[in-house]
Amino acid sequence: MGRIGATLTGIERTLLNRLADANTAIAVSSLRLVTNQKINAPSDDPSGFFTLSNFQNQLSVVTKTLTNVTAATKQVSDAQSALDEIRTQLNTIRTKAVADQDQTLTADARAANQAAIDTAINRINELATTKFGSRRLPDRSPSLQATGLHPAHILPTDGYHRRLATP
Repeated sequence: MGRIGATLTGIERTLLNRLADANTAIAVSSLRLVTNQKINAPSDDPSGFFTLSNFQNQLSVVTKTLTNVTAATKQVSDAQSALDEIRTQLNTIRTKAVADQDQTLTADARAANQAAIDTAINRINELATTKFGSRRLPDRSPSLQATGLHPAHILPTDGYHRRLATP
């Protein structure tokens, strides 16, 4: 007569270990399917995880840079539109001023031209005070921002440019 007990034979232990391995593999495969990533933890592939982490950091930098470039492109586009408008107004002023060069216009025509010139000057003044980002376009004020440097290392060279001081 055999003994009834809680002992497992070698085959039963092997089967239970294989079942646990299969359950672990199913869990890892399910996680990969859900996250759509082959590497989810450093234990999956240590060198691959490190490489993936570096790529994700680079992607983050590139994404932020692209956002900044897009914002700068919009600012430049807005500034170009304003400059084109100023150029148009200056051409209007020149055309109206030259129209009476030979003194053949009537007083009413001169008054109309002067009104058009005044309107163009007012429009130019409006455009000149418009801010693009944090500064006005035509004022050429210095807006250098240096990060990682001590302010004493940046010296003004003229009213519009700055240079780095030599240590």
